[in-house]
Amino acid sequence: MLLGGMIGLVSCESEHSSLGHVSVVEQFPVSFQLESCSPMNVEIPGIYDIKCEDDTLYCLAQNPAGMLSVLDLAGLKMQAQLLHFGRGPMEIMAPLTFNSMALSKEKGETVLLLNNMQGKVLKVNVSRSVKAGDVKGDVMDSVPPSVARTPKYVWLKDGVYFYHQPSANQLAYERGFIVHGEKVQTDFQKQLNNVSVSRADGFLFNILGTNFGCNRELGRMVEASVMLNTIYIYDFDGVFSRIISYGGPPSDPLQLEQVGIENLPCVYQSVRAFPHCFVALYRGDKLINPLGKKSALHFFDWEGSPLAEVEVPILASSFDIDFAGKKLFALETSSEKLYCYDLTGVLKRIHQAEN
Repeated sequence: MLLGGMIGLVSCESEHSSLGHVSVVEQFPVSFQLESCSPMNVEIPGIYDIKCEDDTLYCLAQNPAGMLSVLDLAGLKMQAQLLHFGRGPMEIMAPLTFNSMALSKEKGETVLLLNNMQGKVLKVNVSRSVKAGDVKGDVMDSVPPSVARTPKYVWLKDGVYFYHQPSANQLAYERGFIVHGEKVQTDFQKQLNNVSVSRADGFLFNILGTNFGCNRELGRMVEASVMLNTIYIYDFDGVFSRIISYGGPPSDPLQLEQVGIENLPCVYQSVRAFPHCFVALYRGDKLINPLGKKSALHFFDWEGSPLAEVEVPILASSFDIDFAGKKLFALETSSEKLYCYDLTGVLKRIHQAEN
């Protein structure tokens, strides 16, 4: 059951940023509250990220049985547990997220591209791996040494990758593209890379951390800040860029340095990119020992216009949306429980508001 209501939209331009104009969003055109429901009958120890695609539920976990669990979405039957941690040719050195992987179809088979953190991009044929009960694939590409150990390295198109990693001096984050082995940064990325904290103590640079998503068809990236209230949208070719600030002017990183680690906020936990929109998971709580019991999804179109806010009655750490089935899948932070919510009414209202 859905509880819904209309609220006003406030979107204005602000100069409160060294990066240029900022669109400040204080409210959304439509707002919804989802009702509580029972968790799904899925238990995967160490689960931390989820993705649904083509009637299949994919789960990432720090699990000795396999980092990638593949389940049939209809019956929630485990089909396979794949990818192990290690130094082998088809093994992974460190945990990854789904936003750092590229899931696609090739000749009717599901294929997964990922950085194995050992200098190689693996091409895993998930369809064949599920049938065989073991990883089937090969090495597709090499990763330049300067970014080989970053987990945030993802295939965009032939010969082009996105990377995001701490700067060498640990004062900032560096993001850019790898184009046929060479680093390339757009002007907007260079501006983002120039934002820094005041000192290198091994942690403060995380204040500038973001989670990212990409729309390969549109050629556009989105980055949602973890501890700041900002979202960045920009093209692969550097033509388009936009900054969104939620709830007021952009957060000041230098001010956040003064609050202490125990009081640092978690603003956006994650972000998911879809063909017609992106959705950021808003926490608005403490990063460490959060007090809240709920979270929210912020829907935006790819021009940066706010579409809707959907309140979720759990403190979620990961989510995905099945637009065909009109369902939201969300992972609760503390319990490692999965929940499924009906989004039929929500998506209908969002579509009506867009038109």
